[in-house]
Formats: sequence, C-alpha cells, structure tokens
Amino acid sequence: MELTKEQLAIWRQQGMTNVEIAEKTGKSVGTVNVLFSRYRIPKRSRAVPEEKRRRLVGMKEKGWSTKEIAEELELSQCTVNNYIKAAGLRPEKDTEMGLPETYIMAVPRIPKITRLVIRGHKYLDVTDYFIRG
Repeated sequence: MELTKEQLAIWRQQGMTNVEIAEKTGKSVGTVNVLFSRYRIPKRSRAVPEEKRRRLVGMKEKGWSTKEIAEELELSQCTVNNYIKAAGLRPEKDTEMGLPETYIMAVPRIPKITRLVIRGHKYLDVTDYFIRG
C-alpha cells in the first residue's frame, strides 16, 4: 500500500499515532516516521482538549484528588497537576521554606550556634558545646 501525503495528513487529523498508522498499513514505524518527515506533515497536538480541561478544573474545584481526576479523564497525574497549577488552583508556596502553607506544621528552627566573620573568614562559635569522644 502506497502512502500518500493526503492520506497521512487525514490520519494525522483524526489523531492516529504513528504506531497505529504503521499497524494499519503494514509498514514499520520507522518508515511512517520518515514519510511524515519527507512530506513535512506537522506533529499531532498532544494538548488536552478544551472540554477535558474545563472538566478537569471543575472536578478539582469540587474537591476531587488529582489521582481521581487522572483516572476519570484517562490522563497522567503529572498532566492533571500541570493544568491545575496553570488554573491557579494550587496553594501558594511559602518562599522561606518552599512548602505550601497548608503543609507548614512547625515554627522554622532558629540556629543556636553563633556565626562569626573574622578577617573575611567564617567561624562557628561552639564554646557552649562539647564533642563526645
């Protein structure tokens, strides 16, 4: 079966992958890849359709977990997290500790060791501490 540019373009618009096209035509995946390159047919879009994105955001607003959303919409959890972050539904990060505010459970530790700078060299004052041998 001879693969024409028009036929390949139609299959690409239908959302078929190169593997599916290769199986359908009996050609190798490498041959299909070469033909797409030769005919300069653009790669298929991997973006999530607008309708699915709206459902994803709506589900998150209703309290669904990212795992539940991913399973329901047949997406990866990473993809779900990326679209949730883009929609602004992730808690803001605390700049000091790098964690979402909802995860901060303790007061940040204040170091007890005094830091000294003498003639450009940094030292730690450990006179109140001892080392066990």
